[in-house]
Amino acid sequence: MKIKRTFVIVNVAAACILFVFYTLTWNDHDGTRDYTVRTNRKSLHGYRTISHPKTSKNSDESISGEENCYPWKKIVFIKTHKTASTTSNTIIQRYGYLHNLTFVLPRQGWIFSETQLFSRRQVFRSERWTHGNEARPDFDIMAGHFRYNRPEVEKVLPRAMHITILRNPVGRFESTFGYYDMASRLNLQNTPNPLDTFMRRPMYYLTLPDFNFRMKVQLRNGLMYSLGFPFYNFDSDAMIKRKIEELDRQLDFVMLTEYYDESLILLKDLLCWDFDDILYIPKGLRSDKRRNPIFPELAERIRAWNKADMMLYEHFNNTFWRQIEDYGPKFYDDLEYFKKRQKEFVDECIDPNKVKTVMGKEDALVLRPNASEFCHVSYFRVFTFVTDSKLKQSGRNHPKYKKFNRNDIENMGMGRQFYEADVRSRKDNSQ
Repeated sequence: MKIKRTFVIVNVAAACILFVFYTLTWNDHDGTRDYTVRTNRKSLHGYRTISHPKTSKNSDESISGEENCYPWKKIVFIKTHKTASTTSNTIIQRYGYLHNLTFVLPRQGWIFSETQLFSRRQVFRSERWTHGNEARPDFDIMAGHFRYNRPEVEKVLPRAMHITILRNPVGRFESTFGYYDMASRLNLQNTPNPLDTFMRRPMYYLTLPDFNFRMKVQLRNGLMYSLGFPFYNFDSDAMIKRKIEELDRQLDFVMLTEYYDESLILLKDLLCWDFDDILYIPKGLRSDKRRNPIFPELAERIRAWNKADMMLYEHFNNTFWRQIEDYGPKFYDDLEYFKKRQKEFVDECIDPNKVKTVMGKEDALVLRPNASEFCHVSYFRVFTFVTDSKLKQSGRNHPKYKKFNRNDIENMGMGRQFYEADVRSRKDNSQ
């Protein structure tokens, strides 16, 4: 009887210990781990931070006087549409490329999925991992287009910084409508203002039987949709607020397009990077031919139609300025220094007398003939990094893959060539 009682007491104690452990390390609201390893570094987001251990690294780049720390290399970047996310994505990809980090890559092309929530099944698997003797690598960076699904992302890349970027929904909506040439796809190109025409009956046009363009999902609350919010909840204020609260817990930092350089200063501080790590060459610049004028009444209709995106943007716009305030008085000194450094970098890399129109929708900058290696790597597009990483991580140089060179890099249309080469290679290997 005494042994039985002791057995019961031990089991009860063990159960209590497990309960306390999971209570401290698991977020009941969204099924994702809420790591609370705290340090002296102030969390940008205010509710949690991941440890930045001290190091002896001397950062002569920083002028803000922050204590030294290790650069953070575990990063998840959720790419949103028409928000300067391509430029942001390539900043993070360049860091991984130059530091020989391992990427989570999409199975085909350079996009995980535009419409399906992210799952592990969407991840590229090298033959070395699936059929060989090598274990799956310890991933460092996941950056690209995927519908955010934190629990599944954690299974692929745990203990990472989760970052995204938002843009004022009015400007983002107009940019999406023009960039993807929705006017022609809806046969509105001959109307005085195709965007205004669409917004007078948006649900009618969005549900036309022959309007099957995959990017139509971005024509209402595209930001929230990309962050995992289902379209059938778009009209529920309660569900919108609940999702925003969930994202507030899940995301470590949210950049804002309208304050792009300010966002990069905060990003640099969060990741303990140097100024050189956040230098950039703008990408995805929309051609003036794809623009529609917006007047106040039209802007108001766009806000109402994209209510969920407006609520999301307003929430993180508020937290953004609190983060700048928390940064301290050195923020604007760092910002001024970076803007000067960024201008010098663009002048060094870009030919001011050349612009290349790509596929009728982008005005692409052109590198100088004598541009440095760092300029060339900074000029890479998303698909260039993805293709190069697949080649490295697969351990093979399949002849169907088109290995990029300097001329390819300047030809922004090469993305289709890479995608088709990737598909052909996978078909050949399956035969």
